[in-house]
This record gives sequence, C-alpha cells and structure tokens, in this order.
Amino acid sequence: MSAFALTQCWFTRRHSPDHKPRERVDGAFYAHCNHCHRPIFSVDGATWHINGGFNIDTLGDAASFFLSVDDPAEGITIARIPINPAASEEDVDALIEQACKDYAIGEEGTTLILRDHRHHKGARRHRKDLRGIA
Repeated sequence: MSAFALTQCWFTRRHSPDHKPRERVDGAFYAHCNHCHRPIFSVDGATWHINGGFNIDTLGDAASFFLSVDDPAEGITIARIPINPAASEEDVDALIEQACKDYAIGEEGTTLILRDHRHHKGARRHRKDLRGIA
C-alpha cells in the first residue's frame, strides 16, 4: 500500500506564492504556489487563485450587476439584462432607457417593471428616477 501526501493548500484552499509578487502583468500578479507548485495569480496581491482554473470569485461582480424585467402580477422574471461592472452611469442610463422601450415599461396597460440589481449607491437613484422601476 502506498501513501500520498497532500499539500497544505489542498486542505485550506489558500495558496501562497513562492516569492514576493514584484510586478503586475495585465492587472494581476503571477507566481507559483509555495506548497503545490502550481501557477497562481492574484489581483490584489493577497488572495491567490490557481491560474487557468475555474475561479468563482471572478464571477462575483459580473453576476451581481444586472437589470431584470419582472412581472409582479405573474411573479416571474421576463428578462435579465447584464451590466458590465466597468460601465459608466451614462452607459447604464442608455441600457435602462432601451430596456424600457423594448418592454414598454411605464406605458399604460403594462404590468412589467424594471429592477436594478447593482449593489452600489447609483442603483437607488435609478429606481427613483425611471417610470415603472421598483
């Protein structure tokens, strides 16, 4: 029977670089893990992830920046419109205006509403300013 030793990062899911990150390349630091010796990267220099692997943390902002077209009478979501986290307020305003046109939000006889699901201060401003937004 053979024994197989697992590295510390396998248990903790915390990788540490084998050297101090020195230079940023394309907005991230790159190194190799001190324990498993796999290539790793970090955007902030503190939290490290396997380079080339699936990283759920990078999906966080993208998954939480969206508009939804909802029908509260039926209790369903008609559409989910993604917003680029780096989009300017003018871009978001144009996207909101286009969604209102496309789904006739705010027009007489429609029950659809537009919800802004961004998690920053600007989201509340949009909810107040546009017709049909909840």
